[in-house]
Formats: sequence, structure tokens, C-alpha cells
Amino acid sequence: ISLSWFAPSRESRNGVLEYYTILINVTSTTTQLNVTASSTFYTLTGLKPYTAYTLSVAAATSVGRGPYSQTTTVTTHESTPTQPPLLSVTSKTHSTISLTLRPPTDTDTLNGVITDYLVTYTGVSVDTSTRTARVMPSSTDNLSAVSETLIGLQEGVTYSIRAAVSTSEGTGPNSDLTSVTTDEIAPTGTPQNIVFISVLNSSLSFQWDTVVLSEQNGVITGYRVSYKGVLIDTELKNMTLTTTSVTLNNLREGTVYIFYTCAMNSEGEGPCISVTQSTLEILPSGAPTMFKVENRATTSLSFSWLLPLIAERHGIITGFYLVVDDYVTGEQLSQADVGGTTFFHQFTGLEENRRYSISISARNSIGYGPYAQLFVATTETIPGGAPTNFTGVATTTTIALSWVGLPADQHNGQLTNYEITYFNQAPFLLHTHVDVNISATALQYTLTGLEEYVSYHLTIRAYTSVGPGPYSSEISVRTLEALPSSAPADLQVSVLSATQIQLMYEYPLAVNQNGEITGFDISLTSATDSIQHIISTTVTSYTLSSLHPYTTYSIQVRANNSIGAGPYTAVNIVTTNQALPADAPTQLTILQLTHNSVNFSWYQIDSSSLNGEFLTYTILVTNTLTTVTFSQSSLYSQTSITDLTPYTQYSLSVAVVNTQGTGPYSSPLNFSTNQYPPSQGPHILPIQHITNNTALVQFTHIPVSLQNGPITSYSLTLYTTADSLVVISLTNSPTTTPSFKLTGLLPYREYTALITGTNTAGISPSTSINFVTSEYLPSGPPTSILATPYSTYVLLLYQPPEASLQNGIITEFWIQFGDSTFTTNTTQYTVWNLEELTQYNFSIAASTSIGRGPYSEVFSVTTLSAPPTAAPQNVTGTAVSYHSILVSWDHIPANHQNGVILSYIVHYQGQEHDTDEGKKTVDATSTNAIITPL
Repeated sequence: ISLSWFAPSRESRNGVLEYYTILINVTSTTTQLNVTASSTFYTLTGLKPYTAYTLSVAAATSVGRGPYSQTTTVTTHESTPTQPPLLSVTSKTHSTISLTLRPPTDTDTLNGVITDYLVTYTGVSVDTSTRTARVMPSSTDNLSAVSETLIGLQEGVTYSIRAAVSTSEGTGPNSDLTSVTTDEIAPTGTPQNIVFISVLNSSLSFQWDTVVLSEQNGVITGYRVSYKGVLIDTELKNMTLTTTSVTLNNLREGTVYIFYTCAMNSEGEGPCISVTQSTLEILPSGAPTMFKVENRATTSLSFSWLLPLIAERHGIITGFYLVVDDYVTGEQLSQADVGGTTFFHQFTGLEENRRYSISISARNSIGYGPYAQLFVATTETIPGGAPTNFTGVATTTTIALSWVGLPADQHNGQLTNYEITYFNQAPFLLHTHVDVNISATALQYTLTGLEEYVSYHLTIRAYTSVGPGPYSSEISVRTLEALPSSAPADLQVSVLSATQIQLMYEYPLAVNQNGEITGFDISLTSATDSIQHIISTTVTSYTLSSLHPYTTYSIQVRANNSIGAGPYTAVNIVTTNQALPADAPTQLTILQLTHNSVNFSWYQIDSSSLNGEFLTYTILVTNTLTTVTFSQSSLYSQTSITDLTPYTQYSLSVAVVNTQGTGPYSSPLNFSTNQYPPSQGPHILPIQHITNNTALVQFTHIPVSLQNGPITSYSLTLYTTADSLVVISLTNSPTTTPSFKLTGLLPYREYTALITGTNTAGISPSTSINFVTSEYLPSGPPTSILATPYSTYVLLLYQPPEASLQNGIITEFWIQFGDSTFTTNTTQYTVWNLEELTQYNFSIAASTSIGRGPYSEVFSVTTLSAPPTAAPQNVTGTAVSYHSILVSWDHIPANHQNGVILSYIVHYQGQEHDTDEGKKTVDATSTNAIITPL
């Protein structure tokens, strides 16, 4: 610390200075240091860093030391700490270590304020990169312990940790190393590089490498090996080892196994690695299963089978071997070798009705296993001929058949039955193919339930247990005719017009015609008279004509053959189309008439003239002046037409509307709507002629189309816009010039003029225009005048004239006093260079752009006195004793007194000592004063 000071003043030294004593106080310890008096500067060395020293200095003569100066406290600069912090471990997990850091026990070794702690840590064998963490001290207490958690660490790893403390000058020494091991977790990696070192038919051995170091997460204490067969021996077996190899016994031959191997530490078991391996094969110990006959024929046999049982395969089945032997002699007749994915085979070229022995064996890579065996015979054959003399006799719905049976040498086995097949001739195809089975002993049969007048084709054949023989020759027999059993098909009825209907239909279905169709009967019945009319025709399309419009008819059709008429079709009900109405309504009568509507009625037309379904009435309305026509609909024979134009001539006509359109219109009914107040006011033109007290308001007449009746007069109402006071009301005739002359108005006022038109029905809406009269001279003086006098000037405050007297925009104010006049555009004015204690007369006026208005009444203002503008003259001072002075002066010149002098004030102060200012007041008649005590 470098010190400097000033020597005592000469008058306070009391002798020759010989030395100075520096008093040093630190942490309750006081030290004195004497230094030569020849210098007032000294540097203290060997001090402690970052320590507060309290210092004072005293001067000494040969007699002794004088008083000490005021103390000053100085703190030395910081330095780097000289001791490490205290480091302790408070907790840990598998990935974190929590620390507590404290300052050194001797906090003096900090040599400053702690800025942070530097923690350095590294893994011993894993995670060996060095990492650091800076920990900030407490914000409230720099010497309090702080906590830090090291994160992102690896499981089960020993870390070396040390710490140092820093000040603003740098970092101190590190603490001793602290070793901490993180907690273990189960391994996160699998064993590596599994290798099979021995594979036999019932045992195998394999080995592996342990988990990579970074995934062990602790100390590997053992391994679990689990295994099971994929298709057989599927129960999972487990074993625990401390070695990295294993031998497994009592396995099944030729079986695929899956093996799982995983590592363990104190925290549990990690993930497993899996591999598959098969034991060596041996001969199959079982034959193929489900060996059976799929099909027997006279010269062939088909077989199917499945694989041997899983437990009896002892490997992968790669093929099958089949052998055919004679059942009686044992002679081998045929054999077949098929692949391991084939499970069907057919032997052909065998003899009919012969017994055979069939054997099958499965093979794997080692060889063939045992055989499975079946005994089976081929079948008999079908008959060798067909029945003869096949004939039939028909009625309308039956055919009686007879035939001669087969000779015995054509049976080829035991006959089981006869089969009769019949179908009808195209195009009807009612029985496309029907089979009837009959006992093998029968030689006749009657077919029933057949269709009338249908040609049937028939054949017959014989059966053994093997199947049917050949068909006999085909015969053809037709059943007899009958009445048609159904109506014509697909009857379609189409209305062509109001008087025509078209019919289209087809012959009855062929199966229902029961003979040749010779014609058709059409039944037509009107709903109005219920009389049935029969029309005969031979065609399938017919147009009924001369019918009544919009009339409902019932229509049916039936077919005839040589036996008679069949049934009618279902009733078709149809209505002819509508036609246009034949007549117009009559007797149009007005019931009520207004300015914009008319209510009227009419007589309906006769229902026989409607010619269709009534929809509505349509009314044509025509403005006879503009010839504009519009239409309106009504469901009733009375209606109102609205939205008409007042005082206008119209004509009305009415017609009937049905679905076909509109009938003829009635004779027109002419009428005129009533008058109505005009629907629009006059159009006011921009005002061109305005003075300060007059205005000419011009307008155009209301358009004729909006007058709603003859205009009888126009009226104007004028009122002030600001307060809505009516000032003028005028009326003129529509035959005069469309304008109003307004007089007696006030200058610079905003007015609103409203104009309306009137007819006999009422008054139109008003139209309006706003205008402002021209400016004029103010008709009154300024108001709220306030004059404030000072010694040499007067401040004038004022406001514009009353609003009703301004007559325009106030542009200037005129201030008049004496022979002088001033103008300003503000509401205050200062008149300068006046005499003190003098009376002045003022008046004020306002002006617009037109000119100045009247002045206010004259008012008088007297200026005030002012402080003197000069000092007393010829001031002198004479010491009259050791503590008093006589001060003398001359009076202030009269022209600078600015009023009556009341008193004099004498100010005084010492130049070296007694420097506080003093003052003394004396009467204005005096020109001297004694200043005492000094």
C-alpha cells in the first residue's frame, strides 16, 4: 500500500519535525512504523492479499508525537488461493456423482473472493477423457458450501475427482484425488462371437466372447444359456455358468435348436444373443402318416400321405419311396420315388377289379425309414349297351314312356338303376336338363308336371356301381294344347297426348302360351262413365285415339289361341294429358283502391273448360303511360296488386294456368291509383348568392314521376344549425320561379334550409342544404379584460367578443393607449417601457377579415415601484478598534432610487479568517454604520 500525506501547518508544528509514525491496524492487531520526516510518502510491503488495513499518521518533534490524522481503510488486491478447497462425496447413482465443495479451513488462504470452484474428473479404465465443471459460489454467502452433481457418467466406472478454488486473480492448487465408483446397472450389450466347436446327433458345444467393456456396466459375474427346439423339444431349458463355453447333452437327433446367451452382473441380466444350430441326423424311425386312397378306378389308384411324426423324422425328410405288389402272389409290379414336398401319387395301367398291396417309406440324408402299407382293389366297369324300343305317349302335362332292358352280356356288373334324361325344345328351355332315376327292374315310367304344348327330347341309359352306360337313341314327344295360362308380358302404357294412349306388350311367356297365339283383346274403361269397351287386334302395338283430355282410363290386355282366351293383364290406370284452359275468367271487379294497390275479384271458369289440373291464376298488370307490364300469380279468385305507382293509369287482365300452360286472358279492367304525398323532395341547387345578411336558395321541381299528384306549393323552413332555432318559414306557388330570397340573416352564421313539396295528399320528404353567411365587422369589443401592472410594463389578458358578436373569425386585437396603437393575434399583450408609479389609459378592440369592431371602454392602470437601479456611492471603511470598523457612503442618486428608499444593508466577511458572511441594516436616513464585533 502506497501512502502520502501533507505535513502539519507551520503554526501547528510547534517545532522541527523529526519523523512520522504510521499506525497500522489489521484484524485487531495494531503496529506502529516510524519513517523519516524528510518525505510525506511511504510504501508498506509484505502485507496479506485481500486484507483491510486501517491507517493513520502522526507527526513528531523532539518533544514527542502529536495527534494522529483521521484514519483511512485500504484493502489489498486479491491473489490466487494458496490452499485447495474441501471436497466430499454426498451421493452417487449409476450415472451421477454428487459433491459438496467448501472453502479451505483457513479462509485467509483464499486471498480474495471466491469466483468459482474448478472440478476435474476422469474415468480410471473407461470414459478416460478428462472433463471439468465450474461451480459458482452461493450468491448470498461467498463462504457457504456449494453442491455439484456430475452427470453423464458411465455405469460401474471408477472416477478420479479433484477440485481447486478460484479468485479473480486465478485458480489455486488442486485437492488430493478422490476415487468414486458409479453404481452398476444390468449389462446393455450381448456376449460376442458365438462359435460351435462340436456338433453331434445328441450333443453340441459352443463358446463366446464376453460383453464389450463399455456395455458391461459393472463386473460380469456369469452367463445364462437357454435353448429349445424350433419344431420339437420346444420346452425352454436354462443353465447358469461362470465360463464362456458350454456343452449340451441329451438333445434330439436331427433337430434345429435356438440358443440364447446373456451376461449378468450384480444388477441383473443384460440382453441375449441368439443363434440356431441343428444336431446330426439318423434314419427316420417312423413311416409317413395319414396314408390313404384318394381315388379308385378300373385301371388306376391314387394315394395321399403326410410326413412322419416330428419325433420320428430325425432330420429333414427329402423324399418318399412307393411300391405296388400283387396282393395274392406278392410280386412287385410298380414303384415310384418322389420328392420330400410331394404328398400325392397315382399308379396307372392296372387291371380292372384286381387287389393290390401298396407300401410307402420316408427318407432323410441318412436313408429310408420303415414302411406304411395299404390293401386296395380296382373297380368294375360301366354297362356296355343302352335300353332299346324307347317310346312315349303324351297328354297336355304327361308322357308315358316304355323300353326294353339290356342283354345280360352288356351289364358289366350289377345294374343298379335306369336314368331318363329329358329337356324341352328351344327357344323355351323350360326344362334344360332333367334326370330321373328309376329302379333297374322297371321297364316303363310316366313323366308328370310337364308344360302344355311343348316338344320334349328324351333318352335313357343303365347304371352299374361304376357308373352309367351309353344313352339310347333320342326320341321327341310334344304335349297337347290348352288355354293360355298367363297374360301378355311387359304391358307398357304411354300417354301420347290429351286424346291418345299407346299400348305396347309382348306374347305371354312361351311356357304359358299352351298353343299358338291367334290374337289379343284390349279392355278400355273410362272413369267417368264406367263402360267397358273391347278392342280386338293381332298386333303387339296399338294406339287408342279420340279420347277425352285429362280423363282417367283402366286398360287390360289378354291373349287368345285356338282353345280360347287367357287371363287379362293387371289393370293399368292412366290419365290423358292436360290441354290449355278453354276460357278466360269474367266479371273483373275492383273491391278496394289505394295510391299503390288494388284489390279485385273475378268469376271462375267452368270446370269442363279447365282441361287439366288447376295451378293458379296469372294477372297481367300494364302501366298505360309507360306500357311496362308485369305479372302476378294467385290461387284464389280475389287478390291484391301492390307496389303500384300513385296517380297512375293501369289495366288488368286475368287468365287460368294449368300444367299445360296459360289459357286466354280476360277483357282488360282499366283504373287509376289514388294520389299520395310526393315521394321525393325538390333538388336544392348549390347556393351562389350569399352576403352577410341575405341568401338566394334555388331548387328544381320534383320530377313528375315522383310527384304522386299535382304539386300545389313549395315550402322553405330556415333554422340555425347550431341551436335549431327556426328563423324563417316561406311558401310559394309551383308556377313561380323555383327559389326563395332570404333576408335579415346574421353575419357569419351557419343555417340549414329545408324545402318540401305539397300535393293534395300531403307533404313530400324534405331536402336540405347548409350554408354560412359572409363575415362582417365584430359588433362587440373583447371580453374578460384583465390588466396586471408591473413597475415598467403592464400585462393585458383578454378574450374575443361574445360568439354572437364576432361576426366572423377574429384575426387581430387592437390595443390603444395614449396616442399609441398596437396589434396582435394573441389573447395577451405586454406594454413595455412604462414609467414606474404612472397611470395609463387603455382600450381594446377585435377585428375580422372585414375590419375592426368597436373598442372596449377605457380602463386605467398605474405602474408599480421598482428596486433601486444603482448602489450607494463612495463606500469607505475605517478600523476604529481591534474588533470594529466604521463604514460610510453617499445616498443613491435620485434618478436611480425608483421610489422611496426604506433602508440600507451592509454586507461583510473576513478574507482569511471569520469567512462567514454577516450583514447589518440601518435606517435610510443614515449614511454610516459601525460593524462590530469582528
